[in-house]
Amino acid sequence: MEIPELAFTGEKMIPGKVDIELEIEHINRYLFAKNILQNKRVLDAASGSGYGSLILAEKNKEVTGIDISEETVEYAKAKYNAPNVNFFTASVDKLPFDNDSFDAVVSFETIEHLADDEQQDRFFAEIKRVVTADGILIMSTPNHDVYKERGENEFHHSELTLKEFEGKLTKVFKYVSFFSQQFEACNVILPAKSSKAVAINGFDAEKAEYLIAVCSNSPLEDIQSQVYVRTDDKYKQVFDWAVANHKIIENNNTTMKAQRDELESEKAQSNNRQGHIEILLKTERDLLSDKNNLIEQCRILKNIAEINKLYIENEKLTSKLESIELKYTHMHRKSIKVRKIINRIFSNK
Repeated sequence: MEIPELAFTGEKMIPGKVDIELEIEHINRYLFAKNILQNKRVLDAASGSGYGSLILAEKNKEVTGIDISEETVEYAKAKYNAPNVNFFTASVDKLPFDNDSFDAVVSFETIEHLADDEQQDRFFAEIKRVVTADGILIMSTPNHDVYKERGENEFHHSELTLKEFEGKLTKVFKYVSFFSQQFEACNVILPAKSSKAVAINGFDAEKAEYLIAVCSNSPLEDIQSQVYVRTDDKYKQVFDWAVANHKIIENNNTTMKAQRDELESEKAQSNNRQGHIEILLKTERDLLSDKNNLIEQCRILKNIAEINKLYIENEKLTSKLESIELKYTHMHRKSIKVRKIINRIFSNK
């Protein structure tokens, strides 16, 4: 069968068309579910491109994958065809199956894609209907309190917090166990081939980037943790890169410190120059004030000199006037004497 082309839009994971970290996240969930479920009729709700359904089929009787996209379902049928795997086009909130059709339901990274709280509740009601009384649900979703730090995801409409996720699950199932999923650096001691390992410590679910819940109305058996060991030496490559760039970073830090010190020195010099400028400006203002005072004093002195000059001229005029008055008085006296003489002359006649 010819495999149709399926473009990667960011909504569904397509192996080989995404970065290795995203591929590991998705595949590891299905490997985790495969190790829990064996010899069961499994519904893979929102099976996407179909790779996970094929993983589940390795240990189970029958796996039915459904997806709302007909194009995606046709791709899955062609790409991941197997005798015990079937794919159908359907919506998770309206499953086209009879009651108690499945022993287990697996649904990874689905619930956050649903439109609202009501559609999510319809999905849970459908899960309860199609799974047997002692059936198992394995479901994952991003932890909104942590995942939101990545920024908005255009395909996520109703992300849930741990508390909200737990609230929805416990309405349907009596027993709920939570597991956290995220990338972490760790030190491993493993044989050359795959084997079981013991986890020394764990993660706080509230701080997990992804939440995985295993649920049932019957008591759950002890569930092993799952570690996907990368074989491409990514951590070593990152560590080597860090070591190789450490010297460059240190040199850059030294250069930046020298530049910062130089800037601080220039800033201090600039502040000193600013202080000198302020002093010079104040001196200039003081000199200008002194100049204006001198001009005013000169104006006053000039007025005093003019007044003295007028006073001297007045003194001179007064002296002349007095001299004229003396002359007038002398002449007047002479005139009186002359009149007397004339009177005597006329009187003798």
